[in-house]
Parts: sequence; structure tokens; C-alpha cells
Amino acid sequence: MSDKFLEKCLFDPEKNILGHNHLTPQEYESIVYQWNKTNKKYKKYNAVHELFEVQVNRNPENTAAIFGNETLSYRELNEKSNQLARYLRSQYKVISQNELTFNPLIAVYMERGIEMIICLLGIVKSGGAYLPLDPEYPDERINYMLEDSQVKIVLTRNNLITRLEAIQKRHVVINLDAPKIFNHLLSTNLNIPHQPDNIAYVCYTSGTSGKPKGVLNTHRGLLNRIQWSIETYSLTEDDKLLQIAASGFDISVWEMLFPLLSGAQLIIAKTGIQRSVVSLRKLIFDENISFLHIVPSLLNVLVEHPEFSINNPLKQVLTGGETVSLALRQKFMRTMQCKLYIAYGPTEAAISVTHLDCAKDTYLKGSSIGRAIANTLLYVLDDNLKPVPIGVRGELYIGGANLARGYLNRPDLTQDRFILNPFITKAHQLKGYIHLYKTGDLVRWLPDGNLEFIGRADNQIKLRGFRIELEEIENVVKSYADVLDCVVTVRNINDIDYLIAYFILQQNSNETKFDLKQLREYLIRFLPNFMVPSYLIKLNELPITVHGKIDRKTLPDPSVKDRFFALV
Repeated sequence: MSDKFLEKCLFDPEKNILGHNHLTPQEYESIVYQWNKTNKKYKKYNAVHELFEVQVNRNPENTAAIFGNETLSYRELNEKSNQLARYLRSQYKVISQNELTFNPLIAVYMERGIEMIICLLGIVKSGGAYLPLDPEYPDERINYMLEDSQVKIVLTRNNLITRLEAIQKRHVVINLDAPKIFNHLLSTNLNIPHQPDNIAYVCYTSGTSGKPKGVLNTHRGLLNRIQWSIETYSLTEDDKLLQIAASGFDISVWEMLFPLLSGAQLIIAKTGIQRSVVSLRKLIFDENISFLHIVPSLLNVLVEHPEFSINNPLKQVLTGGETVSLALRQKFMRTMQCKLYIAYGPTEAAISVTHLDCAKDTYLKGSSIGRAIANTLLYVLDDNLKPVPIGVRGELYIGGANLARGYLNRPDLTQDRFILNPFITKAHQLKGYIHLYKTGDLVRWLPDGNLEFIGRADNQIKLRGFRIELEEIENVVKSYADVLDCVVTVRNINDIDYLIAYFILQQNSNETKFDLKQLREYLIRFLPNFMVPSYLIKLNELPITVHGKIDRKTLPDPSVKDRFFALV
């Protein structure tokens, strides 16, 4: 960027793109342009399954996927997904009166297993887009997603077919246990034209209205994330990745495809294994898992297991989806003989857009989420869409290759959240990086170009006239030496709202000597009075949902003994 252009930006009131009085030209150059120089050329593919077929041709008899006693080679998995793709193509003609539907949405309603991988690959090979429906969701949520998505075809299995009886009049329900799909159809690769901007998958995410919304993610975005992962993690055919994420979460798509597009082995865990640390640990050891993706709250529990750090086979661990405390990072680095990475990303941007290597960036404190991955644009802006200086809190906006096309059947919401990029360049325009996604996440730039996560812009509470971000309190509690993890909530007691902090201690902490008053004094040192919790509740463990995240609904009610009366 030229000095004349910077000068024009600074002093032309009609093009005041710098926007912030304390933002110097050098800072603007760094945060808008230098830190967004993430361009990386990868080998061009139009769809994710094309990269899978490369691995099939390379090592067809290598093991691709294992689920319990079931094993499929790369060749077998490819052939079955080709057969399913051909069957789906025939069904497209039925539901669209002999005209092939372009990029149709296909729902998959089944528990984790090898069939789910066949479905994902078969759907994208057929030209369709994958929509996972988790059987653990309530029927009301499943019905809403089916109606909202206007999906016509649902893939399922024998053990779940009865739960879909009520919807079979409105949808074509295909039972994968039926032999007609895999017995007679051709198993060779299909020759179907694909475009990178076609929809690869749709995942539903929570909405502010209380109703979930479907996010349209493209082959381009998914390919960028996976090709970056292949380059970064360097898996080999001997590596084994454990798939444990619930199917309704977008990370499950990455967990299934990343090892298969890398030539590695995918080990599929049974549904619900994350509820038992003993079972999860046993599977990791029994299957010799080398790469694991796991949410921080579950990783907390796993690292605390007394036998886990002894001779475990893990080489690389990726965590994200929640704040990763400094205490957890430090505990992991002390006890585990493998690499730890932190990733961040919303559903609206193909799984994740930032990455932090904890071994390389040990100096970083707090909730650091790293830098942008390849072909990703990140901006931290104020309410007027102006960049904020380094160290100043702002809202994160995301652009680049990973960005979703928007929300399914929600043009109004898409227009509101996917805005035109006010910093667009000719290079961005040529690549199609025209829009930014407004995340609602509050972050700040660190001086070296890393981002620190602060909390949600739309998850603020107002308590006694003060606006408070609960994540900020949680981070301070977790920075206390004896605390391993914490969650802060607001409860109404006798018509008064109180802040309540639930926390668990480090394994090596002496519980008998732990003093709540000392913790409270520590919090008073770092927080204004109105942010110091009125209740401090020590638990043996934080309750975890089926998806491995903290279950706020089951946190116990506070009692008088937990209350500090000096502050309200």
C-alpha cells in the first residue's frame, strides 16, 4: 500500500476507512493488509471427493475406515459410495419428474458408523449436499430441520426407520440396509461435473430467535480447510484419527474427510463414548490413535485421568469450540508428550479459520486463538465497521475461501450477517472474496498478529445497570492457580439476579487447604466489584452434555453457604 493512498484514507472525510483516532497508518497497514496476506495456492479440485479418489488410486487396499469389527479399504469405500451415488441419481429423477435436480440437499439420519461415511461421500459424488440429522436430537427438532430445509430424500437404517414413519409421506426415505443399493449398481467413479461453489454440506446452528438455521457451506471452503490441514498436520498412511464429534456439528464433516483425503485411517467411535472417559481412553489406546480432535471441557477431564499421560499413542491433539484456559494448556504441555493445537471458527466459515500451535506460541496468555489459516481474511471492527487498534476489543469479521454462501432459505438473515467487504481489493474480487461474515465474537489483536478471544457481543448480560460478559469472568477465575475450569451463570434468587461461578480444581490441588476467601480476594484484584461472583461453588466435575460441552442446565442451585454477602 502506498503512502499517498494511506494519506488519502486518513484525510479524505468521505473515505475515512481508518476510522479510529488512535489507529496509526502503520497499524492500519498491519491489521488490514499485512496480517491478511494469507494467499496460498493449492492443487485445484472442484469437489472434495476428487481428492479422496486420488488417495483411492494411490493405495486402494489400505485401510480407510474402522468401526468396531467393520473395516473398509479405500477401494471398498469408494465403490460403495459410487453405488450409492448412482442410486441417489436415480431418485433425483423420480422426485423431480425425470429432470436431474441441481445440487439437491440429502439428509442423513443415522448414528455414527461406516454407513455415515458412505452416505457423505455418496451424496457429494452424486452432486448433492449432505445434511446430517443427529438421532439424539428430539423429534421436534428433527421435524423442524426437515421442514425448514425442504429436503426431499432422507437416508437412514433399519434400527431408525420406525422413527421416520410419520414423515415418509412427505419425504423419500431410503433404507441403507436394503440390498438393492449395493448389489447390482456399477461401482466405478461417476463422471459428473462439479463446481467449487456448489454446496457440499449444510449444518444447523443455533439462532437468536430460538430456532436453528441451516448454513450453506461450499466445496471450495471445505477443500481449503482440508488442504490446509493436510499441509499443516502431515498425516501419513500409518496415522489414525478418531471421529467422536456428534454428526450435527460441522467438525464431524472434517473429522470424517480429513483422514480419508490424507490417505490415513479413520477410526469411528460409537455414539456416546464421550460420556465415559474410561471408554474413550481405552479406545485411544486400543486403536493406537495418533490424531485426536476434542472439545476443551472433555480434554480437561481426559488430561486429568491418572493413567492417560502414560505411554499414550497420541502425536497431535486439536481442540476448540470453547475457550481453552491457560491452565489446561499448561497442564497438557507438562504431562502430554504430543503437540497441542487450538482452532477457532464458526459454522458459517467451513469449520475453522484460525490456528494456534501451543508449542510455538507458549508466551501467549489468556484465550488466544491464533492466526488466520490460508486464504482467510480476518478483521476486528467497531460498530461503524472501522478497524480498531491493536489491543482494543472489537467484533471479528471473517472473509476468504472458507466463507459459507449464507443461510438456507433465509435471504434476510444472510443479508444481515454476510455483508459486503468494505476493504475489498482487486485481488479479493478476482478470488470472489466479496463478503464478510459478522461473527458476533469479541476479540482483540495481539501485537504479533495473533487474536485473543474475549466473548460474545450478543451474549452480554446486564446486571444492576452494568453490561457484563460472562466469559471475561470465567477467564479470570480459570487463571487462579488451583482452578482447572470454570463456568459463570446468572441465577435469580428471591427476585435478585446474582453472578454464580462454578469451578473445579486442578488434580494436584489440596482440597482441604483450598480457601474460597482467597479465591474471592484474587477475583477482587482483577475484576470490578460488579463482576465479582456473589456465589463461588466448587464442584468435583462440571456436567457435560452428550456433545462434550458444559451442560449449564444441570448446574446445581446455590446454597447460602456458597454466598459472600459483602458483594451483591
